[in-house]
Amino acid sequence: MGASWRGRDVWAGLLFIAIGASAAWLARNLAVGQAMRMGPGYVPRGLAIVVMALGVIVLLRGLLRGSAAIEPGRWRPLLVVLGATVVFGLLIERAGLVLAGAALVVAARFADDERRPAETFAFAAALALAAAALFVGALGLPYRVWPEFG
Repeated sequence: MGASWRGRDVWAGLLFIAIGASAAWLARNLAVGQAMRMGPGYVPRGLAIVVMALGVIVLLRGLLRGSAAIEPGRWRPLLVVLGATVVFGLLIERAGLVLAGAALVVAARFADDERRPAETFAFAAALALAAAALFVGALGLPYRVWPEFG
């Protein structure tokens, strides 16, 4: 394959580095503290460093070993998943976690050419109920589970 700046691993490494650097920049004003007395910036800064280090490893691997080029013209999956995420964000307050989560899964399913409605709806229901059980039931987060009528 040969080393090239156009390979998937090179771009993935650069993306990881950019995400890690952004996280480090956003956490720059948070106190880090020490291992025994962690401040609010301890974990975000540590994770940012890990993500950047992973990015460097993937980038170097792509440059030294080479990787397949990114396929041009695959915008539909990206835009559909982004749109599904926006739909979730718009629905979560009004429709509740279960319906918003189910809508997210159903909308994101259109990113792929192969659609299996029965599997999609079963997965959407299972994932939405599991999210409600985890985030509201187990963790006690203050999300509305179902829409309020009336």
